[in-house]
Amino acid sequence: MVQHRWNRVLIFKVFNREDAEHILNIPISLAERGDSLVWKHCKTGQYTVASGYKHLQQEKRKRREESNKREGCSYQQTDRKLWKALWKLPIKYELKFFVWKCINNGIPTKAQIFHRRQRGDSICCGCGEKEESIEHTLLQCKTAKGIWKFALVNWDGLEDQTGCFKQWWTSMMTHARTKKEGDDHIALTVNVLWRIWNSRNARMFNSIQQHPLKVSEKAAKEWKEYQEAIQQRPRRSTTETIRQEENNQREQTDSEVVTLKLATQHQNGNKSFGIGITAVNDARQGIAA
Repeated sequence: MVQHRWNRVLIFKVFNREDAEHILNIPISLAERGDSLVWKHCKTGQYTVASGYKHLQQEKRKRREESNKREGCSYQQTDRKLWKALWKLPIKYELKFFVWKCINNGIPTKAQIFHRRQRGDSICCGCGEKEESIEHTLLQCKTAKGIWKFALVNWDGLEDQTGCFKQWWTSMMTHARTKKEGDDHIALTVNVLWRIWNSRNARMFNSIQQHPLKVSEKAAKEWKEYQEAIQQRPRRSTTETIRQEENNQREQTDSEVVTLKLATQHQNGNKSFGIGITAVNDARQGIAA
């Protein structure tokens, strides 16, 4: 150090270039004090466990925010496409809502209730072996697998995705879109999922054991009936609908035209007073008097 400055020639001679540059960036005390260790993440400069923990949490939060910024855009776009595809499916709204709750882990499985309220147990009532999560109930349990074996639609190629329902659903949707009748495959899949959940409830609350074949057949029947109902439902344009509504209202109004005729009579010297009312329709036919 020369005249309160770093001896650059000596530093570069002793240290490699990278270390030398780091050393030269260290500020020199103008008060000519000796070197000392300072913890810059605390106002006092003294390290404490609390200040160290606080600093680590702040760094974690920063890394998480940066990661979310990088992935947020694509993640939100994927989610938006997922919901859009779900609501467009040719299935009942009840089933759409059911799938939406499955994706968001909002189905009241035993594991969900146990972890939230610490009541009962979390073991599956179907196999009695593993924790009853939404993934286990609908995809992994041997009872559910038995139903899938009889189903008209099968997704055996997605077994490695069954650990997360949202991931499995996204992969299934992507795979189904490559098929000619992809929407029908997805719609039938939803009905199978719905029937598996209903059979679980029947077993748990009413002690009713349903054969896997019967559950699968009911899912296929409900799907087919809904598809036929959609195809038979007449579709009208907005103009046709408005015109039909106007005609209906006009017919209803014309048929309900009623004329009331009122007559009164009063005799002098008599306190009595008479009133007569007659109702006639548009054809001048008496309805009531």
